[in-house]
Amino acid sequence: MRAASPPIRKCRVTGGYWIVAGRPVRAGYGFAKAAAFTMLALTYALQTIQSPWTDASWLIAQVLSWISLILCLLRGAPVVMQAFSWQKKEA
Repeated sequence: MRAASPPIRKCRVTGGYWIVAGRPVRAGYGFAKAAAFTMLALTYALQTIQSPWTDASWLIAQVLSWISLILCLLRGAPVVMQAFSWQKKEA
């Protein structure tokens, strides 16, 4: 019995496999996401105690959230492009 390969292995988009499954991109995305959630929690805690650092923390949390969103969209683009190419072949 052959072991099934993950669908991303069949990705034909140039650089797609590296963007979706490459360790540096996955690590960067994970770090950005974890940092954004941590900063959002810190912002909430600072807001609760009425700290003067709340605004700075909120700004950093927003920047990290946007970075996380951009990385998410970049990682998903090759998958979507591959899906459209498969759809054209079937039609």
